Parts: sequence; C-alpha cells; structure tokens
Amino acid sequence: RSVPAVGPLFFSGLIKSRTLAQLKRKLQETITYHHNEGEALKIEHKSIDTSDTQSISRAEKASPSKMEDGLLPALSIVDLTGESSESSDTEDDSRSEKESSPNSEAVDAKRNVYNLIVYHAGAEKMFNEYLSWLEEGDKVRVPPHYADLARFIPEQALEAAWKRAVVRPVPCIEVDSFPLPTTPPAQDAAPPQTPFHVAVDNILKIKDHSRRRRKRSVIKSPVEDVDFKDARTLLSLVDKHLKDIERLAQEWCTEVGRVSSLDGRLWDLVAALRVRRALPPVRKQCANKCKHITIYIPEQEWCVSVDAERGVRDNRSSARAALRRLARARPHAARTAAALHTIARRTRSSEAAVRVVERAWRCAGAPHCAACTPASALLDALVSQLAERWICHNGRICAELLASWGKRSSSSLQQSLCGALLAPRQLPAEAWPLVYMQLLGTQLPSHTLFSYLSKFEMSRWSETADAAQRKEMLDALLRTVQRWGPTPEAEHCMLVELLGLHTAVLLDARELGQHLVTCASAAVDNKLPAGHWVHLIRAVDAKASAVPFDQLGHILRELGVVWWEARTRTQSGQALSAVQAVQAMHAVHVARLLHALLRAFVHAARALSYTPDRVAWYAWSGLQESWCAWVSPAAGAPPLLPSTADLEAYTPMLRHFLDCVHQVMLDCPGTEIHLLQQIFEWCVQSYMSAQGPGSGGAPGPASGPALQEARVQASALLAEMAKLPWSEHQWFYGKCLQQALQISTSTDRELTSWCTNTWGCARADTLLRGCEPAQLAPHLAQLLYLFTGTLLPHSQQILEQACQLPWRRLPEPALDEALDRFYMVHHNPAVPYHDLPQFKVILVACELSTLQPVSAEPLSCLKRARGVSQWVRAACAPALTAHVTAQTAHLLRVMEMLAPHLEESAGELEELMSRAVVIMCIEPAATSALPVWVSWVSSASPRLVRATVSAAAALTAFEYFAVLADTAVRALLLCTEPVGWGEVSSRWQSCPWREGAALCVRARLHAAYAAALTHTHTPRALHDLLAALLAADIHFVDNEPMIAVWICFACRIAVSLPQDTDEARESCACARSLVSRWAETPRRSILRVVTMHTDTDKPTALHRILCRYAQCVMSPDDNARRNYETACSTTLGANSDVITWAASPQLTKLVRLAIRLWPKYEKYFQHEMKLAPEENNVSV
Repeated sequence: RSVPAVGPLFFSGLIKSRTLAQLKRKLQETITYHHNEGEALKIEHKSIDTSDTQSISRAEKASPSKMEDGLLPALSIVDLTGESSESSDTEDDSRSEKESSPNSEAVDAKRNVYNLIVYHAGAEKMFNEYLSWLEEGDKVRVPPHYADLARFIPEQALEAAWKRAVVRPVPCIEVDSFPLPTTPPAQDAAPPQTPFHVAVDNILKIKDHSRRRRKRSVIKSPVEDVDFKDARTLLSLVDKHLKDIERLAQEWCTEVGRVSSLDGRLWDLVAALRVRRALPPVRKQCANKCKHITIYIPEQEWCVSVDAERGVRDNRSSARAALRRLARARPHAARTAAALHTIARRTRSSEAAVRVVERAWRCAGAPHCAACTPASALLDALVSQLAERWICHNGRICAELLASWGKRSSSSLQQSLCGALLAPRQLPAEAWPLVYMQLLGTQLPSHTLFSYLSKFEMSRWSETADAAQRKEMLDALLRTVQRWGPTPEAEHCMLVELLGLHTAVLLDARELGQHLVTCASAAVDNKLPAGHWVHLIRAVDAKASAVPFDQLGHILRELGVVWWEARTRTQSGQALSAVQAVQAMHAVHVARLLHALLRAFVHAARALSYTPDRVAWYAWSGLQESWCAWVSPAAGAPPLLPSTADLEAYTPMLRHFLDCVHQVMLDCPGTEIHLLQQIFEWCVQSYMSAQGPGSGGAPGPASGPALQEARVQASALLAEMAKLPWSEHQWFYGKCLQQALQISTSTDRELTSWCTNTWGCARADTLLRGCEPAQLAPHLAQLLYLFTGTLLPHSQQILEQACQLPWRRLPEPALDEALDRFYMVHHNPAVPYHDLPQFKVILVACELSTLQPVSAEPLSCLKRARGVSQWVRAACAPALTAHVTAQTAHLLRVMEMLAPHLEESAGELEELMSRAVVIMCIEPAATSALPVWVSWVSSASPRLVRATVSAAAALTAFEYFAVLADTAVRALLLCTEPVGWGEVSSRWQSCPWREGAALCVRARLHAAYAAALTHTHTPRALHDLLAALLAADIHFVDNEPMIAVWICFACRIAVSLPQDTDEARESCACARSLVSRWAETPRRSILRVVTMHTDTDKPTALHRILCRYAQCVMSPDDNARRNYETACSTTLGANSDVITWAASPQLTKLVRLAIRLWPKYEKYFQHEMKLAPEENNVSV
C-alpha cells in the first residue's frame, strides 16, 4: 500500500532554501547532546541497571490494594462525595510517613535516573530518524504517524525529563503552614425580575459612543458635472477614458515584456554559470630524489563562472525591480475603471449603449488591450453591463452587432466581447433564429463559436418554433456544417458535433425527409462530414415514428435516387478512386440511417394493419430502392464502394444490408417467404447481369476493370446472401421455379451451386404449392426437367422430396422427352447413370421404384417399359462399357424390388425382363452383361426365373441365348415351385432358336432338352441332336441329373420312334450308340484308382446303371440283364430291389429308376414320365 510522501508534505519549502544545511547541523548537534547526556548519566549512576528498574516496577505491580471481600476495593468517602474528608492533620501524618521512609525515596530516585536515560536514548533515535528523512528528501515514503513523539519516548521518560528541566521552588514550612483565605458564603438567589426591570437593565447596558463618532467620508464621483443625456458629451467622455485604457494597456505590456525578457536572459546566464575545465597537472617527487613526475589526470572539472554569477545577480535584481514596478498601485487606472462603471450604470438609452459598446469594441482591437489583463477585464465588464441592460433582450440590435463584430474581430478580446451580447434566455422566441443565424455566419474561431452556441437551449425553443423558422435554421446549420468540408480539422470537431446535436433537436417529422435528402446530396458532393450522420440517425430514431407511411417510402426512394445518380456519373481513374474513398466514409452511417428508416417504415405498415405479404412487398420495394446503389453489382455503372482495392468496403455494406433484411423479418413475422422469394430473384438477376453477355445477362457497355469489379461484387453478394434463413422456410414455388428453370442451363458453377443450396430444403408440397389441377402435368414436366434434365448439383434432401411428387400424373410424352434429355445430358464415361443422385427421381418418374405405390394401369405399365428400354439403350453406349456390369446389376436389383408389386399385372414382368435382356443383343455391352445375368438368375426368385426364361426367348444372339437359357432353365428346375419342362415349353413357343443340336454342341443340356421338347424335331434333327450330344464336352458330374434325362430321352427315341425311313433308323441307331457309349466302363489307370480321381468327362456309375437298364429296355437279352445286375450290385449293393427290374424291362421303369437314383431331381423326369408308354414293344 502506497503512502503519501513525507518529504513533499513537510520539507518542500526547506529543500529549496539555505536553511536546510542549518537544520541538518542543528539536528546533528542535538543528537550529539542527547548522546553525551545519556552516556554521562550511565557513568554517573553505574549501579542502576535495567533489571533493577524492572524489578521495582514488578514489585509495584505485585502489591495490590487491600480489598475487603477480595473482589472489589472498598468504597471510600471520596468515591461517594468527590471530596476528601481527611483533615490537614492526616495529610501531615502522611507527609511525615513519606519522609520517614528512606527506602521509598531511594526507589524513586533510581526510577527517575532510569527514565532520564531512556529519554535521552529515545530523543537521540528520534532526531536520527528526522535527519535521515531530510537526507532522503522527496523520496521519503512513510506514514505521518511515524513522526509521533510517543513512538520514540515513553510517557514516564518524558515526565521525568520535564520535571528535571522545570525548576520547582523548594517547599517552605512557614509558607506551607499559612492558612488559605476562606471563600465567602454563597449569596441567596435573587428573585426573578419583572419585564420592566429587564427592559431598564437592557437600556442601561447601551454604551454611549457619542465621543467616538467620526465624520462620514464622502466618496467623490469620478465623473462630475456630466450630462448623460447629451450624446456628444457622453461619447467624448467615453473616448477619453478608453484612451486611458489604451495607455494603461501599453504600459502594462511594456513592463510585462521587460520582465519576460529578463526571465529569458536568465536561462542563458544559468547555462553559462558552470564552465568545463581540464584538471591541472600534478608534479610528484620521488622519495629517492629522482626526476619529478608530472601526472596528467584525463578528467575535467566544472568551475563557477564569476561573470555569469554576477550576471545572474544583476538579472534577478532587475527582475525584482520590474516586478515591483508592475505590481505598483495605479490610482489613475482605478479612477478610469470607476468612471467607466459609472458611465455604464448611468447610460439612459439603448442607442447610447450601442454607441458606447461599439467604441469599447474598437478599443479592444487596440494593439495591447487584449494582452493586458486589467484592460480586458475593464472592457469586458463595461460591455457586459451595457449589453445586459440594453442589448441582450433586443434581437435586432444583437444580430446587427454580431454581424458587424463577427466579421471584423481581429483579437481574442474582440471575439470574447461578442459573447457578452448573447443572453438567449432574455431574447424573445421570435428573435432566436435571427441571432442564431447571424452567429453562425460570423468568422469567429471554432472554440469561441462553440462556447457561444452552447448558450442556446435549442430543445426549449424548438417546441414553439413554426415550420418556416425551423427550415430556415436547419438550412443555416447545414451550411455551417459544410463550411469545413468532409474531413474537418480537430479544432472544428467539437463545433461540428454541437451543430449536429442542434440539428437533431430541430428536426421534426415534417422536415425530416427533405433534410435527409439534402444531406445526402451534400455527402455526394463531398461537402458533408461523415460524423454528422450520427445525429441525423438519432433524429430518425426519435422522430421517424411520427412520419406517415407514404412519406417514409418517398424518403427511401429519394435517398436511393440520390446515391444512384452519384453512381452513374461518368467517372474513371483517380477521380473514381477518390469518390469511392469518400463514399466509404459515409457507408457505415448511411447503412445505419437506412436501417432506422426501414424499421420505421415496417412499423408504420404494421400500424396500418397490412398483411405480412403486403408488408413484405413494401419492405422489399424500400430495400431495393434505397440500397440498390450500394449493393447491386451492375457492370454498367462503377460501384460506390470498392471491392478489389486495398480498402474493401463492399462486403461490410452487404452485411449491413443483410442485417436490414433480418430486421424486417424480426419486426414483422410472416414476411420471410415473400422476402426470400424476392431476394432470390434479385440475386440471380444481379449476378447474371454482372457477369456480362456470356452468363445470359443483357450485354452492356462495361469496361474491363468495371466488369471485373462487378463480378467480384456479384460473388460477394451470393456469399453474403447465403446466410439468410433459406432452409428455415418453404419459399421455393411459383416465380422462383420459373427463375430456376431459366438458370438451369447456366454453366456458371458458382451461381448454380448457390441456387441449389438455397432451395435444397424444399418439401414436396412446397414444389406444388399454387399449382392448379389443370396445370399439374406441365408443372411436373418442368420439375422433372429441373431435377433430371440439367447439371444442377441438387442436394440429396430435395431429390428425396422430388421422389414424393405425384409422378403418376406425368404424361408419357413428357416422360420420354425427360428420359432422352437425362441420358443425353448426364452421359459421362466416368460416372454411370445409376450412381447419379438424380437417377432415383428417374426411377420414380418411370414408376420403377417402390417409393410410391406401384400401379397396374396401362399408362403405368407403359412408363415402366419405356423406362427400362431407355435405360438399357443408354447403358449400351460404347463409352459406358466399363460401367455395364454395375448398370446391369442395378437394373436386376430394381427388377427384384419391383417383382412382388407386379403380381396383378399379368405378363408385365416378362415384358420388362424381355426389354432388359436386350443389352445382350448389343456388343460390346453384351459381353459384360451376360455374367451378371447368369450369376443373378441362379439366385433369383422363381417368379423372376420364369420371367427370365421368357426373356431369354427374345434374345437374337444365339451364344448369349444358349448361356442364359440353359442357366435359367436349370434355375427353374431347381426352384421349390412345382414347375417343370412344361413351363419352359409354354414360354418358348415363339423362340427363334428351335434346333437343340446347336445347344448340345455347346453342352447347354438344359436348354437343348427344352428346345427338343418345345419344338418338334425331324428324325434328321434328332440324329443331329444325339450326335452332337455324344460329341459334346460334357461335365457329367455337374450335369448328372440332366444326363439321366438325356439317357431316358435317347431310350425313348430308340424305342418309340417309328423306323419307317432311313433317317428314323439312323436316329434310333444313334440313340443306341449313345446309350452304349455311356454304359461302357471307362478305362482308368492305377494312379487314378489309387488317388480315387473322378473323371468329369465320363459318365458316373449311376449313369452307367441307368444306361445298362436302358439297354435292357432296348435289347432285352440275358447279357444285358447280367450287365445291369452287375452294375447295380457293384454300385448300389446286392440288396437293392431295383436289381430285379431287369426281368421285365419297361421304359416307365427306366424313368422310375432315374427318379430312384436322383430323388431330389424328380422334376427333371416328370415330362419323360408323361411321354413313356405303359407297355413297350421293342422292335429289333
């Protein structure tokens, strides 16, 4: 904690005087004295020790007074009456007892000596402390109580020293025993006096001062025998005294100049008081009598200059003499002052007062009057007294004098005399404008004018002023504000602030609009200080609520016109940069002004009970008209605010514009949707016009730098407008949709990205809002074009909402056009169609998605068929070959999801699958699509497998037909549904591939058998079929049940085919050859036997059993029977009941044997079971 400095408090007057050294010396002498006295007492009384005195004090403390009950002392008569009842005899006895006790006297003596020693030690310590404080001077930092005497010397020691210092008389027995005079007895109280006696006593107490009365002194008037009604006499007297004042001022300035010059020369003398001089050399002699040594000291000393010291003394002596002369009594000046006071007091008319103050004002302009304080005080008092009495209440006279004096004031005294004329409280209300405007028109300094204008209480006067006076005052204030330009100097700032305050007070709802427009024009002309807008904004906040709604709209429009005209002026180069720098200073204030006006505009609209939509329309109109010049990025006009220069002022202005929009939304809830729609349309149009002819906007005569500036500002506009609450409101409908369709063809990624981000949160019901039922179909076509026919980067959310639109109402021609456009616009070798986010909308529009209920209406079926066909055709493009696999897999997944919903639509799934397999009719897409189909159909549902079997019949490429058909038939036979070869035959009636031989050549056994069953084969065709089957490279293990079917087929042909022609006989022989070949046991090496290797290209053991039985059916002899029984016992065991079937071989038993051998594949043999006759006649 800091404490006040002791040095400056106590010794500030001593340090600068010569008494400081004397004080230090005196303190040192006192310290030495007390030290010596204390030592002398210690030597003289060596027997006194501190411990002795302490024991004495402890003994005194340990002898308590006697108490009767041990708790409280006994009460004495003194305690009760306050007087001692002991007689003088008892006092004598006590004195004699003290004298007779030498022990107590010795103790008192030792205590006194000890207290004296303590006193001297404490005094020495105290004076040492004072001395150290004097040494430290201003640096002392101790509390004031440190100088307390009790801090160093105890009270007992101080009392002992005091008793020793004050000599007491020796007591005398004679004197002491002399009796004291007794006090007279108290007189009885007198009775109270009557009022008469009290009055008499008071009269008698009045002293007679008649002898001391003196003659009253009479003060003689300084102006005698002067007729103040005579103007000439009065003015001549005034001129005489004013001349005396001028002489006084001249003398005063001369004497003050003499003192100042002496003070100025003093510093030169003080600077020369010390002179630098080198130290003289020192000669030293060696002790051994060697040569003298001269020592040169490389230092210098400062010597006192005698001449300078004498000059200082002479200078100060002359200065004291000049000061004495300056401070001398001036009775003539006093008489002059008294005379002027008398003249001012006895002036009889305002005309005379005006002439007197004019002469006083001219006198104030004399060369020395302003510098002379007494003269200035005299003239100021004279003018003030006359003005207060005759001028201040007369507005005309005051204005005339201000007009005359304000333009010709050449000294500060003359300027201060102008203020003496001003007393606004004495002026009538109608005279205020005259005096105020004359004061504004003067050439007084800013600080003086500020002081004088501060006297006017503008708020009180503005309550009674009429419109004409108010307008006249506002115009005068605006002219005065423009006097110092847009950037006034620091000395004018306070005055400009005061003028702004007065303007804000004077502004009323009637003059607000016109004055704001006038100020805006002045700002455009670079005449208005930017700080003046602060007061105008304050006036708008206070007074705009009383302005009518229509007038507020006119104000906003006129302000916008002023700024737009400033923007469209032809400017270039350095002139444009200068204008932009000026407007940047006004931008922040203009933004606040427009913000305040717009709030008042919205509140006025709400006060008229307008609906939110109407309020939004008016608010946007006001926003656009007032802000367009500041924020609209037009390439044809240079911007008011730069965006590419070092001082970037456009973006902050945009943020203020955004704040205005937010404020409108807050002040009037319900205007958000309409405002967002208008802002969206305006932003798009502004951006497209700023980008030039290439962006779709109208071309304009814009230079390169101006166009670049406009493009930069357009980008900043989009970036700031993206902060509006686009996602919080459903605004994207109506005209905004038409605007979106216009920009959908734009290649500007910045614009399209901004647009899709703004409407990205639109809902499905919003997209259809305002659409009549009759216009729903074309509206859906436009939406489908917007979402799928353009390259706009739509958000996932709006695409999901687009999937919920009623696409069932979309006409087929519109869908065809949209599909063609989608596959053309989005053709990209890098990205497949199904990976595009818009493809989900395409599927829903084609009703190929389950996001909406699947309809079985003919139009819906036609849409699905068109969708699949267009998709397959687009995916077959050579450039998209790399994506065929993924496209086919996605298409088949769509079919899987759609299949359960097409149960009521007969044949539609087969139709869709037939259109889907078209991809395998086009190269090179077919090569990539076939493995996908084959893999998919193996795991597809039975319904899809049946549809695939039907679709395979539509293939025109035999190679792909063989693979797909064989796989589909196999999958159909392996499914759990009770379907077989009849299902395939019914679906392949129109299949162009009728010959099974070609399928057998390619080892497509399932497809070949289905073709043989579906279409009637001639004996030659049967021969070719069986020959191809015999020569085919078959995997007997994988096709084990199908080989069994073919064995039954061959046996049936050999048994039942009529052999009336050579071709028939050849076919039967080929069938027997086939069975015989497959019945042979393959030759196996020892290595194959040991390793148990199975030959996949040879019939299995079960196949051989079946072939042996077929031989029994075809040729029932013992050899065949034994071969059959051997094969059965070897493979099936000797206990199998089928061994006995060879006794009566039949074709039906052959099929039953196959079923027994492959019980899981009974469906494979059902058709052969139907074709086998009950009894077989074997023909040899």
